[in-house]
Amino acid sequence: FFWGEKGGRDFLGPVGDVGRPGECECSWIWASLEILADRLNILSDLRFGMFMLSVQSVLNCSDRGSGSCESGDPMTLFASQGRNGIAPVGCQQYTGISLSQT
Repeated sequence: FFWGEKGGRDFLGPVGDVGRPGECECSWIWASLEILADRLNILSDLRFGMFMLSVQSVLNCSDRGSGSCESGDPMTLFASQGRNGIAPVGCQQYTGISLSQT
């Protein structure tokens, strides 16, 4: 049994480039969004294509406490994204810098 495959189809999105050590330390955001995207892919049976969610949109636009380059909480992130939605990766490409840091 492999949870990311169903009927011979792979539902897992590609692994993102989390940057170099010492830059934006948001690997927890990457992992959290991959969890959401993989579940959306499985639930939708890929009817809408492969979901790939924007880490950068979390850094730039999420509710306070939902995530930054320094730290965050996956449960707060999930709740925030449930209320506000999240952009697909094509809308905000990852730069590794939060708007609040510029």
